[in-house]
Amino acid sequence: MICQGIANNVTLQIDGVLAASTRIDEWPLDWGGNDYMPLLKVTKSFGFRITGQGAIDGKGNKWWWAFLLGELEFKRPILLEIDESQNVQISNLAIFDAPRFNIFLG
Repeated sequence: MICQGIANNVTLQIDGVLAASTRIDEWPLDWGGNDYMPLLKVTKSFGFRITGQGAIDGKGNKWWWAFLLGELEFKRPILLEIDESQNVQISNLAIFDAPRFNIFLG
């Protein structure tokens, strides 16, 4: 999911588990076809909040094994990428088991 230039002061509430797919062959590539897309990307946003009592589970085990065995053609995906944004807040969530990084600030 990409949140780009959305209205100011938006809140994404996660009270369940947002789980990544374990199907590497179905994971989308970025626009240039060079890397896997992050599970959630926030870009050019102001006052974006991600909160709730839930979790973001990257299900990274399969990705790490594919990486260690040299089976991946592209860089593994990031769970949450925040780029060109201000006043972003992440609270009360469990974020774990990323294929690459849990959170990347660009």
